[in-house]
Amino acid sequence: MDDTSPLFGILSAIRKNRDLAEPTRLALAVGNHGFTSAPVALAELQAAGVTSAEIATALRECHISPVSRHVYVERDRDDLLAAFGVVSPMPHLPPAPALYAEALARQHGWRLAVGSELAAHLCGLLDRPLFPRTVGYDRDHGRWFGNGLEMEPVPPALPDWPVAAQILARGLGRRIDGATAEGLARHGAIMGRMTLWRNLLADQLGQSLDILSEPLRIVALAIREQINNGGRDQRAARGAPLDWLPPGVPDRCARIEDWRLGVIKTDQGIFEVLRGRCLNHPYADPERFTFRSSPVLWIDEAAGWAMAESRVYCLGRAR
Repeated sequence: MDDTSPLFGILSAIRKNRDLAEPTRLALAVGNHGFTSAPVALAELQAAGVTSAEIATALRECHISPVSRHVYVERDRDDLLAAFGVVSPMPHLPPAPALYAEALARQHGWRLAVGSELAAHLCGLLDRPLFPRTVGYDRDHGRWFGNGLEMEPVPPALPDWPVAAQILARGLGRRIDGATAEGLARHGAIMGRMTLWRNLLADQLGQSLDILSEPLRIVALAIREQINNGGRDQRAARGAPLDWLPPGVPDRCARIEDWRLGVIKTDQGIFEVLRGRCLNHPYADPERFTFRSSPVLWIDEAAGWAMAESRVYCLGRAR
């Protein structure tokens, strides 16, 4: 959308005011993918004084496109499209599921919580989802939307919890039933090696302690202990955490051959990474031997598995 669009100023003002007044509760969700901007709800447009006739004109002139009923997305600037060789009008590119969920929430008055996919990843149990499709909301039934978004019911109080507490409750959940205090503390120490916990979530752990159950509180305290007192040495733990089980379809996991552990030093500390030739990775070239993983959280050489910040790796032949 260019500066001559009748809704350009209104949409820009809505997004600016929204960012200032309502910092997202889902700040850890991946950003918008493709070329489209964040969706806007009909309720926001009406609150800004936009009339039905103006919305109809913007739709007819392709300044905005409907994502679903009462949710719209701004069309792209012509110069941006031209830079990518796209002929306008371009095909519909849906927004990232998390941004779509936020627009739906603004339209319908829902309160959102971190989705189970992202929470399980940030608890060190699942690969990082390329496009997290699950978002929790304060209703008692699930809903599915056309771009793959799945709205998951959560307890009514959960959306008001700090994001760190939501992640622990949603990501670990029943997985910690029967776990020992030692096992919970060890798992928390592994999570405390993750960059997102160290950089974005550490301050929320203290706010979360009174909310969490006793087992989750043990995990939270162990995360904080690792962040505060783990020092610069954040090398991988030896052995898998809790009752971690290998993926059900191991052939689909990233597999690293001729691997070795390397050490990297950053301003965040000293970490270990996997180096070698990686197969079944969404980005790595299997013909190259220069692959380097994200920092490794834990490695179990006997079992043949390792978990890095981004995904789990099946260990092949060591170098």
